[in-house]
Amino acid sequence: MEKLDLLVLGATGFTGNSTVKFLTELSEEPEYQNVTWGIAGRSEKKLQILLKELSELKIKTSSVVIIKCDINNETELRNATGRTKILINCTGPLSILGESVIKSCIETRTHYVDISAELPQIFNAFCNNHNAAEEANVLIVPSCGLASIPSAAGLMFLQNQFKEIRTSSIVVIKCDINNQTELRNATGRTKILINCTGPHSILGEAVIKSCIETRTHYVDISAEIPQIFNAFRNNHNAAEEGNVLIVPSCGLASIPSAAGLMFLQNQFKVISTDIPDVVDCYFRFDIPRRSYAPIGQHCLVHSGTWESLVCVLQDLPKYLNLKKETFPEPLVHEPIELKRSFFHRHSGEVWFPYPGPDEDLIEMSQRYVSDKYEQKPIRFRSFCTVPKFYHFLIIPPMYMYYYLSRFEWFRKMLCKHPKVFTAGYMTRQGPSEVSRMNTKYTLTMTGKSWDSNVKNYEHDPKKSLTVKVSGTDPGYYTTAMCLIISAMTILRESDKMPKGGVLMPAAAFQNTNLVENLMKHKMEFEVVTK
Repeated sequence: MEKLDLLVLGATGFTGNSTVKFLTELSEEPEYQNVTWGIAGRSEKKLQILLKELSELKIKTSSVVIIKCDINNETELRNATGRTKILINCTGPLSILGESVIKSCIETRTHYVDISAELPQIFNAFCNNHNAAEEANVLIVPSCGLASIPSAAGLMFLQNQFKEIRTSSIVVIKCDINNQTELRNATGRTKILINCTGPHSILGEAVIKSCIETRTHYVDISAEIPQIFNAFRNNHNAAEEGNVLIVPSCGLASIPSAAGLMFLQNQFKVISTDIPDVVDCYFRFDIPRRSYAPIGQHCLVHSGTWESLVCVLQDLPKYLNLKKETFPEPLVHEPIELKRSFFHRHSGEVWFPYPGPDEDLIEMSQRYVSDKYEQKPIRFRSFCTVPKFYHFLIIPPMYMYYYLSRFEWFRKMLCKHPKVFTAGYMTRQGPSEVSRMNTKYTLTMTGKSWDSNVKNYEHDPKKSLTVKVSGTDPGYYTTAMCLIISAMTILRESDKMPKGGVLMPAAAFQNTNLVENLMKHKMEFEVVTK
């Protein structure tokens, strides 16, 4: 007699009944239709009743085999285990009824599964039967129910997903930036270098030059506009000739604003054949209230960012002179009607010029695309706001620090005591995970275009569109995510990008899928008004 594929022992019990019903459903699926199975239990009458219940549910039961089996009857038990390839044991408690079934399965060369969660019984089954089962090529697999299939399957899934990370293939390279040999070795070992060192005004230039020499693309998280501008002046031609992409400021500064501008331009095409003349970007941070009084780890920023800011304050006067020398003519002559005072009101709040490098970097991007592609440049302006009392807490001290940072002794004091000079908002410990994840950012960007013959820009624009870019943990998660996505974009879409040069993000990535990739990683883009 040919063996059944499956036999459910204890089919009339509470769990056995559920098991049989699921098995009948499964046997209707195409890949399981040829599986033969049966039910076994002490009472043949109860087994017949179970089949009748299944028939009333319009389930085909004509091929289901019934086998009477009292586990305490060795002959009936051996007959049952000998009639199937795999026995599904739904009896219990298994500490009383399991051992004899397992031994019978080993004798009849029948694989075995059960739903036991009785750890002592499972351990005894292992100790008493593992060697015999192994010699007989019989699989005895207990605990195939809630304990412990979900956890076992979860572990298998995790392991499979973990393989994709391939941590075993991560290469460790020692590199002291001040050691030219080590630096050249590091940049020569990769296609794209992701520079997370800082301050960039001290450490950036050597890394960029090494990348150009070894034909290695480069991204960083710098927000130090003097250093970025120097990198452009000193290295653009060499990078362009070497077909090497040097793309600075791929973190919070300035990927959200660059990607937001790309998104706005694409959406603008839906309502107009033209591109915006002016884009105003309103940058807003929403910080947790407990960070208003930065006690403990309720600070906002790590001191490393503060040190970079000190370098910016030191070099800013030189940068302003260099910018005038490099770009003597403004990109766009701004109509007087569009000019803003230092403080201005918008949407019921007070705004002032955003101190980040985004506006300057977008301008440099617009100069590039205007020269290379003869595209009409966009006048991009960025503003930010903070809770009202922060105006007095931030702006006056920053002006004072700006002038005093010309003295080396004061810069050293700023770097040595960040907590003191920032009233605790920047510390060497950095913000806690909770504070970081509760800090949100929003960029609201409005693009406007006018007819070319308009004389007065106070009149309503021909077209206007507002979009919003938002996310969480701007200083750390967003910065890290933007940096990695930027590098991946170069790796995968370099054919859509310029061949080389020191390029700002809005120019480097304008024809890529950067926006779509950022959307997949907690950066939201939406159209607000048309």
